Amino acid sequence: MKYYLGEINTYMGEISVSTMVKFKTIGDPAQKLDALASNFWGEGAKRDFDTGNYDFGDKVAGIGCWQEVQKKTFMDLSIIVELFR
Repeated sequence: MKYYLGEINTYMGEISVSTMVKFKTIGDPAQKLDALASNFWGEGAKRDFDTGNYDFGDKVAGIGCWQEVQKKTFMDLSIIVELFR
């Protein structure tokens, strides 16, 4: 198991916000973060294959960067949301 901090970039019209999340995976961190972004605002998003983002109607979410961290760091960061989806 490896531990990561990552960004999910969200867009609401002209406004963009990056949300920091922590997640763990034994697989590819890009795939895991992409799966998290695909459900960030709920189910039923349509993928835009040109941008790789997910369209939720009035909002859009996509992946940003990620960084592997040590397990202790991961466990110590409690103000960052951990997504379990």
